[in-house]
Amino acid sequence: MENIKATDWKNAEKPVLTDAFIHKHKQITEPKEISNTFCDFFCTTGEEISRNISRTERLPEEFLQEREIHSIFLNPATETEIFNIVNNLKNKNAVDMMKSATYY
Repeated sequence: MENIKATDWKNAEKPVLTDAFIHKHKQITEPKEISNTFCDFFCTTGEEISRNISRTERLPEEFLQEREIHSIFLNPATETEIFNIVNNLKNKNAVDMMKSATYY
């Protein structure tokens, strides 16, 4: 597939990692404490945000914009999916522009 670029992982830039974080004006260097700080942050953030959302009796669908009914959304197909679909098509006789019968 020509539109997919191969990644040269051997020559790819390495991510820059840090061994210290500052949280609430305190530097954290212990890996377990860093991990727990991230965990605490992400476990409480959703709950804090949800407290700021006002309650409503409206259905969630009412907040969505009207969709264009003359459109279609497809997920990308893999090469294998296309291959399998084509291979599962039935063989048929067809006639070309010159009225010559062909078998495909």
